[in-house]
Amino acid sequence: LDFLIVVVGVFIGIQFNNWNETRIERGRERVYLQQLTVEVATMDALIADVMKAHDRRIGSMRNTLAALKDCEMGAATLDDIEYAFAEYQNVQPLQVIDSAYSEMVSSGMLASLDDNDLRRSISEYYTRLNGVQLTAAQVRLSLPTVDAIVWEHIDLTYDEDGALMLIDFRLEDACKERKLKNAVVEMIDMHSDWRNFLNRMTAPGAELVQRLRDLPEAEGLQ
Repeated sequence: LDFLIVVVGVFIGIQFNNWNETRIERGRERVYLQQLTVEVATMDALIADVMKAHDRRIGSMRNTLAALKDCEMGAATLDDIEYAFAEYQNVQPLQVIDSAYSEMVSSGMLASLDDNDLRRSISEYYTRLNGVQLTAAQVRLSLPTVDAIVWEHIDLTYDEDGALMLIDFRLEDACKERKLKNAVVEMIDMHSDWRNFLNRMTAPGAELVQRLRDLPEAEGLQ
């Protein structure tokens, strides 16, 4: 009887320790998933802002091209032209926020997630984000040629607030320059290609945010 009591006691102790370790592990998983939910939602909002910025640049560039082709302002404004030539070089890499994801990977928490599909979706999403960073430099390959043409025909300076502005821009002269029109076409292509690539690579983010928010562990992060 004493022996059985000892065996049962040891068994119960082991089971309790296992249960306690599992509880602690699930608590850590809950915290990580809550942090990851906030992180992915922040990235999704940041990407949306980047998209809006590219849309504004592309819109200004299209209006500028129309003005150069027609030799009249039409729907374009001087602000459009100024913004187009001041911002065309701005093809910045995406800033990836991944502290929670990196901690999940390094701690082994990501690998231990029971939901294999969710684990795969999280890994693929951050792989895509890192791929965007690596591709940014390739998008800028045509910039030296565009730069040479723009610098030959467009004069820019800084206003008192530190923003770039045009100097003595004359549409009637600029519209005669075929290379300048082609440079604007290349600017539009470059930014459109980058925007489309960025959208395609980061599109799963919105779905991942919703999946994470639907988890019981993310309750209260709606």
